[in-house]
Amino acid sequence: MKRHLIFFLLFISIVRTEANPIPIPDAVISELQFRTDGSWILEIAILPVDNIPIEAIWIKSNSGESKLKHFIDDGAEKLLVVENDDLETPLTINFLQDNVVVMLIWDWDTRVSPLLSFGYSNSKIRTPKIGQSIASFYYGYYFSITKSPTIGFPNDTTGMMGTIKGMIYDKDGLPLINMNNIGLVFEESYGLDFFYLQPDGSYSTRYYSYDYINKSRLRYRYGDVFLSVNITPIMFSMQPDSVVIQDIYLTGTIITTGINEINNMESVLKIYPQPVTQQLLNYEIAIPIKSLETYMIFRNINGQEIYRFLVTENKGTIVLPEAIKRGYYIVQLISNKRNYATSKLIIQ
Repeated sequence: MKRHLIFFLLFISIVRTEANPIPIPDAVISELQFRTDGSWILEIAILPVDNIPIEAIWIKSNSGESKLKHFIDDGAEKLLVVENDDLETPLTINFLQDNVVVMLIWDWDTRVSPLLSFGYSNSKIRTPKIGQSIASFYYGYYFSITKSPTIGFPNDTTGMMGTIKGMIYDKDGLPLINMNNIGLVFEESYGLDFFYLQPDGSYSTRYYSYDYINKSRLRYRYGDVFLSVNITPIMFSMQPDSVVIQDIYLTGTIITTGINEINNMESVLKIYPQPVTQQLLNYEIAIPIKSLETYMIFRNINGQEIYRFLVTENKGTIVLPEAIKRGYYIVQLISNKRNYATSKLIIQ
């Protein structure tokens, strides 16, 4: 899981270009490590820009700020390793808790790196232990504790991760079974891949080492649409190679529940035209309509129910309410509290 420097710096360039139409130089904190005597070593990723020479780089902590001595912009992308001896005046970075940024100065402006905050009660990063460091895992914008410092080299995310595992339960308190084809990830968890359930509703996945506070939604993927579902809020602190046992309880509905019960959903529920352009939707249903408990439920991409249509016949036309605006929707066919089919709907 090596993060090669060329891709590291390329991503910074892309993000920077999107935020600023005119390319500008950039510098971000890549890694911070403390020695046993409390002294520090800081790794900075430098991304210069042609025709905009970097004039100076400063490091700022809660104790003050100091300028790098003898810095010369040679136009090369690099990882710059800095210690106190490299500064014009000594700078304290407290190994227990501090806030650190890098300031990059050129002839007409200053750019401040994303903040590295650690050790405080509201910091996501705890105080690193001896032999550990704080390293960027998302191209200088997010940080993790790592047990494998790589000062002077691209960060190796392997030593940054621990394992979280447990069961996932639906909103009725039952294990979320037969959902192993649905990819899940905590919302706002950057740089992480989707994980997948076991058939019995259990899960196990690797997460970066920092504090996850009040996670209240899971993102999941339905076809080419990304959706989300509410969960009972959880919080946990991950450390390298640790194992966190954390059950997850949904308070909303993953709208593909029951999808495996039908081999060919289109043979059960057909809706057309696709896309819908005039609020008129035709449907055909293959199962017998014998109960007043048969509905077509329309949900937005966040899983929220926005319209419920009572089905009384196998074929018909639905006049959609004006509240259903343009976009992606999911339609469920529910009969006697059973999900018989799930279909995607596009309204233009």
